[in-house]
Amino acid sequence: MEFLNKTCQELDISILKVTENSIQNSLIMNEVNEINLVTLLQTLHKRNMPLFIEIEEITAQEVQNCTLNIEDIQDIAHNYENYSFYSKLMKKVTEQVNLHNEAINTFKVGSQIKLIGYANLNGTIIIFEVEDGECNKWDEVSQNSTLFIFEDELENFNEEASKEIENNRVTIRDKVIEQWRSYLLEDLEFAICTNKTLRKNYTMKKMDNVLNRLTETELQIFKTRIGHHELFTVTDLVWNEIKSKRK
Repeated sequence: MEFLNKTCQELDISILKVTENSIQNSLIMNEVNEINLVTLLQTLHKRNMPLFIEIEEITAQEVQNCTLNIEDIQDIAHNYENYSFYSKLMKKVTEQVNLHNEAINTFKVGSQIKLIGYANLNGTIIIFEVEDGECNKWDEVSQNSTLFIFEDELENFNEEASKEIENNRVTIRDKVIEQWRSYLLEDLEFAICTNKTLRKNYTMKKMDNVLNRLTETELQIFKTRIGHHELFTVTDLVWNEIKSKRK
């Protein structure tokens, strides 16, 4: 952008600021370099025409919006709190969030990172962009989010997490099945459920007596990774055991 300002000063071309891009009948200069930009500016100089520019700056509000809050991680990561890798994961995520915020703070509020220029030549509007060297860096850093950083770090624990999550699922499944089996054998009401419909209705009515013993995390895992159909299967198996003993 310094090159553009310097050249305009040398050619005595007026630079007028605009705030909205609502120009029709326009021609966009996709490839802007010093050669074709100088040609454009020289043409404007010969015809005594102004150059209109729209400047994109880094604002204090943008810096604030792009600064990440470590506390937000808790809302994203709470489903992993009971796993052994949780503390290591959170340490890594916290480090990345801090690095992100440090990077954001290296950008100066008010820095001009992009300039959009408009010039009217014979009724055709020429549009071009000039980017500062910091523009791509800002775009890359500012697009990071707590969720993006968390999911990126979670990938590094994928193998460890998958194994532990599966082991945890099996442990909860075995726990629920054993408790449900014991409940069925001890409940006299179950003994009179002599057909499949009665046993289905019984299971739907009584299953919460066992599921309510689970912690909130265990219950969530049961609902999402195991399922109530397991209880219906156990109900039929236990009934067959009872029926077999009666013979």
